Amino acid sequence: MLPTLAQVLSTLAHELRTPLAVSQGYLKLYLEGRLQSPDDQRRALQQTSDAVARLSALCSEVGALASIADAPGPPVKEQLPVDALLNDLRGGAELELVKWTGDINSTRAIETSGRRDLIRALALIARAVVDDARGRPVGIEVVAREGADVRFHAGVEAGIAALASGPQGEGATPFDIVRGGRGLSLIWATFILNQNHIQIWHHPAERAAVGFQFRS
Repeated sequence: MLPTLAQVLSTLAHELRTPLAVSQGYLKLYLEGRLQSPDDQRRALQQTSDAVARLSALCSEVGALASIADAPGPPVKEQLPVDALLNDLRGGAELELVKWTGDINSTRAIETSGRRDLIRALALIARAVVDDARGRPVGIEVVAREGADVRFHAGVEAGIAALASGPQGEGATPFDIVRGGRGLSLIWATFILNQNHIQIWHHPAERAAVGFQFRS
C-alpha cells in the first residue's frame, strides 16, 4: 500500500520542522548578541550550516519523490538473479553487520525495472529496521519457495518469525514509514518497490522487522 497524500505532507512537515527550528534558534541567539565567545559563534554557525544542509537534502528528496509519485510504473526491463541482488545488498555499508540465512545462493530471478534504485530502496528500509533494533542482533532470511515468490524477512529474530505468514497473513500490516528523520526517503523507497511489484509488510508488535515479497 502506497503512502497517502496526507502521510506524505505530514512527514514533510515533521522533517522540515527540526532543521528550521535549529536555524531559527541559533540565528536568534546570534542577533541578540548572546553568543559572546568566538567558539560559541563558530558552533552556532556550524549547527546552522548543518541544518541548512539538511533542508537542501530534503528538497532533493522531495524532488526525487515528485518525479515518480504520479508516474506510471515503468515497464519491467530485466530479470535479476536473487544471488546477484543479495551480493549488492551485502556489499553495502547499511547492512554490514547483518547475519544472512536461508536460500542466499538461489539462482532464481526477480523482475525489476531499475536495479540501482531497487537496491537503494531495499537498503533504506532494511537500514531503518536495523536502527530500530537498537543493538539487538539482526538477520535477513531469504526464502525462495518452489513454484512461488521469493521473500526476504529482515529484522530481529522474534519479528522475522511473526512475518512467516506473508503479506496477507494474520497480523500483517503496511510498513510504518514514520521513523525519525528519514520518512521522505522511506516514502520514496515504497514507491520504488511498488513500481517493481514488491509487497512489503511488517507486524505491529515488532517495528524492527520487515518482509519483502518479490514476483519471480
